Amino acid sequence: MPDVQKIKAELFDLWYHNCNGRLTIHPNGEPDPGDRPCTACSRIMELQSQLREEDATSAAPSKDSANRSTPGTRIEKALDIIGSYGSIDGDHHKAWVLDQVLRSLTGDVYDLWLERFCRGEDGPDTYEWDTGVAP
Repeated sequence: MPDVQKIKAELFDLWYHNCNGRLTIHPNGEPDPGDRPCTACSRIMELQSQLREEDATSAAPSKDSANRSTPGTRIEKALDIIGSYGSIDGDHHKAWVLDQVLRSLTGDVYDLWLERFCRGEDGPDTYEWDTGVAP
């Protein structure tokens, strides 16, 4: 049985460091047939396929698979957050909206994304991320 967290971490690493989202992924999770994926994107598609197979073969739904959502669902949730809270005044509230959108889009790789965002030329805490204040 594949280690789902390792697959997700590799997916994130490939996307973040190699292709930066050049591959168009539709809400159904499949790539746009007109795209010519780079090597990293090809590996991403392979890993996504492994995750889908793992979901299909799991006898009992795990906490991880029960919480997994499609890209389309995550995008819808992010847009709902922006629509509901994006126009509230105050930089601290805008920072909260950005953080909530990021959480909805990254799911359980949020901490990994944040770690990579904050890392820079001066070490792991080169940059800061403001989670803001809920309205």
